[in-house]
Amino acid sequence: MRVLAARRLNDKDCAVSLDVTGSRYELVAERIWEPEEGMGLALSDFSPPRVFAELPLSARQVRELVRAAVLTHRGEILAFPLEVPE
Repeated sequence: MRVLAARRLNDKDCAVSLDVTGSRYELVAERIWEPEEGMGLALSDFSPPRVFAELPLSARQVRELVRAAVLTHRGEILAFPLEVPE
């Protein structure tokens, strides 16, 4: 999997583009928690949920996808694309 890009959409959401086995997907990480709540994201908060659920991602790849969304939402600069092996 490669995380191609991520961008903050508003105070709660972040868009993430990724490539999985040669196919591109655009997901929205919704309802990223506020800093005082310990900034994070629930897996159920990726939309469209059906697309996310059907992606063949390993646990490591899911962790890195969540990490990219949360760090981008915080305003940190990441070097894209992020290569994440299985």
